[in-house]
Amino acid sequence: MNHTCPRCHRALYDRHLKACGYCDTPIPEDRQYAPHQIAELDQTLAELNMQRWQQEVDADRRRNHIVIFADGGSV
Repeated sequence: MNHTCPRCHRALYDRHLKACGYCDTPIPEDRQYAPHQIAELDQTLAELNMQRWQQEVDADRRRNHIVIFADGGSV
């Protein structure tokens, strides 16, 4: 599949957009993500962000030697 602008021929860096980010030419539908693809990508991004956040929290806890118990107490 061709992922370039039909006018300026630059790479489409965001296929969520309806127009080229460089020359503002409308992007044909066959070069855009379908709505279900956008939903899948958004879900994947949300999951990755949650994993990244959890890794940062875990790293902070290890650095600070904080243990949080199920009842909310900590050491």
